[in-house]
This record gives sequence, C-alpha cells and structure tokens, in this order.
Amino acid sequence: MTMLISKFHKLIQSKIIWGGFAVLISLAFVIAYNPAARNQGTQRTKRMNDDIGMLYGKKITRGEFLVAYKNAQLEKTFFPRRTTFSIDQLAWQRLAILKKAEQLGITTTDDQIKHAIEATQLFQNPKTGLFDKARSEQVIQYLRGKLGVTASGIDQFFREKILIEKVQNLVASGALATEREVKKDFHLLADKMTAEYVVLPSNIVHTPKVTEEDVQKYYNEHKEQFRIPEKRIVEYIEVPVADYTNKVSVADEMLKAIYEQNKKYFIKMPATNAAPNAPLEFKTFAEAKSEIATRVIQNLALKEAINVADEFEAELGDESSKYKAIAKQMKLEIKTTSKPFAENDLVDGIDATAPFAQNAFTLTKDDSNFYSDVVSGKDSVYVLFYKEVFPTYIPSLKEVHSKVKESAIRAAKESAYTKKSKDILAQIKADLKKGTSFTDAVKKFRFDVKTTQSFDGAKPLEEPKGFGTKLQFALLGFKQGMLSDLLNTNNDEFFIAYLAKKEIADETTGMPKERNRILAGILRQKSQELVYSWRNNILKDAGFKDLSETKKKK
Repeated sequence: MTMLISKFHKLIQSKIIWGGFAVLISLAFVIAYNPAARNQGTQRTKRMNDDIGMLYGKKITRGEFLVAYKNAQLEKTFFPRRTTFSIDQLAWQRLAILKKAEQLGITTTDDQIKHAIEATQLFQNPKTGLFDKARSEQVIQYLRGKLGVTASGIDQFFREKILIEKVQNLVASGALATEREVKKDFHLLADKMTAEYVVLPSNIVHTPKVTEEDVQKYYNEHKEQFRIPEKRIVEYIEVPVADYTNKVSVADEMLKAIYEQNKKYFIKMPATNAAPNAPLEFKTFAEAKSEIATRVIQNLALKEAINVADEFEAELGDESSKYKAIAKQMKLEIKTTSKPFAENDLVDGIDATAPFAQNAFTLTKDDSNFYSDVVSGKDSVYVLFYKEVFPTYIPSLKEVHSKVKESAIRAAKESAYTKKSKDILAQIKADLKKGTSFTDAVKKFRFDVKTTQSFDGAKPLEEPKGFGTKLQFALLGFKQGMLSDLLNTNNDEFFIAYLAKKEIADETTGMPKERNRILAGILRQKSQELVYSWRNNILKDAGFKDLSETKKKK
C-alpha cells in the first residue's frame, strides 16, 4: 500500500488517466500537490541547496533540514507526546539519528512501513479499530493543507520513523533494574494508605487594594506580559473550490466501485432503542451515493483549484514584481486582508482550515520569499504576497492600563493568599511536632477535615474529585504521620494532605505476582530516560555545527 502512495501521485499528474484513477481518491493517500516540483528554477529552490549545518562531518542543506522539520511536525501530529524540545531541535535530532542509522546499516522494509501506517490510530476507524481508507483520506487532506504534505512524503515519514525507533531501541536496550528498585516500586504500588486533607479556600484573604503606584510597579516589572505581537497585512489571490464543483463530474460506475470497495465503512447510525450487542447495519449504495459523490467531487474540485494556483505561480516564477499583471491576465483578483493579524490568528474572511497566517509570517520583502507556496484549505486555495509588517512592541501603560490594573489586583491577591497559606501550613507543622493530631491542628482555622478511602498506587484515587491523583502521588513513599507541602487543586486553591495510616504490604506473598509487571515498568521508564538523555546529546555526539549562524557573522 505504501508504495502505491508514491505511484498514485505520479499517475494522477497525467490528465489522460486522471478520470480512471478518480475512483481511488477515497481509497489511498493520493495527494496531487508537490510544491517542490512547482518552484524549481526559482530563487527559493536555489536556496534549498544552501549548506546550513553539519552532522558527522557532512554538510546538511536547507532542503534536507526543511524535510526533517516538516516530518518533526508530522510526528507531533500523528504521535502527540509531551517534549521539552523545540521543532528545530527535533528536526536536527531527526537528521542526526537517521545519519546514525545509516552508519549502523539499519534498514526497513515496505511491509514494516505498511504495518506502521495501518497501526496508526489517526488512520483507524474509531468503532472497529481497523485501518480506514476513507478516514485516512480526510486526515491526509487536512495535512496537505496544514503542512503541505506530499504523497511520497507520507511514505518517507513512516520509513524514517521505523529507522529512528530501531536506533532508539538499541539505546534503550542498555536499561537495567536492581532488586532494590523492584522492592521500592512494589511498596509504592501495594502499600495501603488513608489520608486526611483540608482545602484552604481562597476567601481566607480579602482582595487587596491596589494603588496607582502598585499598577505602575507591576507594569514596570511585567512589561513583556503586555507585549503586542508582530502583525501583518498581506495581499493574496483566492481560488474558491466551489468554483469548480460544478465543472467536475463522476460517473455512477465510479461511485459504485468506491462503494463496493469500502462498503464496510458506510455504517448506519444505530437506532436509539437498539440493543448494545446488535450487529452493525450498513448503508446501501443508494443511501451512500450522495455522500461518496460529495466527497469525490470536493476532492476533484480542490485539485482543480490547486492547479490554478500552481499555474499562477508557474507564470510568476522569479518575477515576483509582476504578480498583479499576471493575476489580471489570469482573471484573478488581488485582495488585501482587512486588518493586521498575528501568526496564530484566524484571519477575517479566510478559510479557517487553511494555514493562512502561518504562511504569511514566512514572507519577506526580498524576492526570495516575497510570495508563498500554494496554501490550501478545505474551501479555498491561496497564494500570499508580502505587503506590510507591524513590528512587535510594548504598549505604554496608558494603552493597557485596565489590563495592567486587573493583573496587578490578581497578583496581589494570589500573593496574599499564598503567604497566608504558608503561615497556616507552618502552624500545622508546629502543632504536629508537639503531638497534636492533624484534625485538632486544623480545628482552630475552622476548615473541614476530610478523610480519603483506603488507597494504594495501583489505581487512581477518584476522591476528592479533581485532585485525588495529586493527593495520591504526593503521598506515595511517605511514612505514616508525614505532612505534604501546599498542593494545588484544580480550582486555583491549595490543599494540605496528611498520611494518617499506612499498612505495609507483605513482600513474601505479594511480590512474586507483581514482579514481572514492576520490572517491565522500571525498564520502560529507564529506557525512556536513556533515550531522552541520548537524544539530548545526539547533536553534540554528531559534532553539529550551525553554518547559517557562521554565515551571518561573516
């Protein structure tokens, strides 16, 4: 299947056979848009060959880096996970790891790529958990507009993903666990605990009065908080997809072929009174025909709109100053955004599914980046032109006085609340040292002391709602009679937890049953730590040099 992605891409460039393959538009990752091919011969494409870095003594071009950058973005889309690395760092790490895989002679197969694609959750039917061609089409169409993904690019992304995982698995194989660590984690999971806790309501302090001097002081110390981001106005041409939906048609035979090959995906909504285990019902061709036709026609119309924008850019080439004349010649209107917008704004009058603002912020006044690549949304296709930049700045206090005052009041109350809470915590600690019970130590503050159910570390603590797991993990590893620090609820308030009772689990009877699971957990965590540390140092190990910065200095 994965090799078909690239093959289909080449086939659909031919208008002679386009009609024959329209059937497959809903069946494979067909992406009829390759900006790299369009821009050959332009100054921007020439810049793709500039050397911007070095890894393992070999130069890396701008084009290689941009591919890695796009794939790093795809990684976050397909497999979102928390990371402290920026996209730039992830892109350079990606290049370094792939170079390392090449050095080690690590390879991958087409079958491995096919399996990786079909196992990706975004491409699966949420109900069946199986690979869903229709769903994958929607995902890829979105990625095409958002990231300019090509068909062959999807192949390459998963090929690289497998190579990276193989290298990381070699690193992770060095993880080891000791018997002491197994015992420690066993008790974290199996020891039974009961806690008492108290929430410190925010109304234990009154809202402080804030003077003009306080407002001025807050502004002086937090000017960056009120910074106005850079904004832009651009010119653009728009090619509405709707202009072409009536100019394309699909034969019933074609729709029937799509239906027959994808019948299992056209599931009827179950009746409200249907039994939970009732078998799925599928739509007939007559019931699904309109849905299929709409989707195929939309895709064909989108391709036509992209072709028009492609043709416009082909005419433009390196002569960006002639964009207005070429637009007039092609009967395309040059429009201007109605007001300045920031990079993450939705732009008035623009298809919200198109990454319009993000592309606008890549433009520069010089010819090399005066106009954008084709920017595709669901309903419109655009080409953008540099017009005006409004630099970021810090407004005067007068301009943002009300916001500053509001922030100063909130900060003053938070500060007073935190100070009061710390004082209460200190008094409770002092009373506990004297032998006073937690309940009695809290009594003088007139707070309600609550008691949790018995819990361990094996499953989440559901009560108290909203912060049960915070309480649970704060006390894991505590001895009976220990007090937590101030902890945050989910309502911007503090709570304090006290471990009232702890029952130590029996290692003799409990550990044998849990050993394998605990050991696997420790090794998994250590493997992740090893990989993270290795990735953190991979650029140093690869002798990374930033040639773009070197050139700037020269």
